[in-house]
Amino acid sequence: MVIQAILLGVAGLFAAIKPNDVSQYLDSVAATNAVTWLWTLIGLILIALSVHMSTTSRNASDPALRRAALVMVVLNAAVAYRVYSAGDTLTNGRWSSIGVLSFFAFLYAVTLPIKSIGIESDNVNS
Repeated sequence: MVIQAILLGVAGLFAAIKPNDVSQYLDSVAATNAVTWLWTLIGLILIALSVHMSTTSRNASDPALRRAALVMVVLNAAVAYRVYSAGDTLTNGRWSSIGVLSFFAFLYAVTLPIKSIGIESDNVNS
C-alpha cells in the first residue's frame, strides 16, 4: 500500500502541475479548459488519497487494513477498466496505466487472505 501511495502522490502532483501533459499522455480527450480543470482536481484528490493510504498502511488495525485493501482491489480494477474503455486508440500511456492498475489490484487481492503481522499480531507467552 505504501508503494502505491507514493506512486499516486507522484501522479497526483504531475496531474495537478501539468494537466495538459496528462491528457496528452493518456490520449483521452482534447485539453480544453474544462479538461485541464478536471485533471488538476483529480491530481489534488490523488494527493489526498496517497496521504490517506500511507497513514492507513502504517497505523490501522488489521481489520481496517483488510477493508482498505478490499476497496483498493475494486477501485484499481474499476479504474483500469474505465481507462481501457475510454474510447479512441489505446496508446502506450493508457496501456501502462491499465497494467499498473491491474497489477496493484492483483497484489491487493493476493495479500488479502494472508495473515498480517502488525498491530494486532498474536502474542505467544512462554
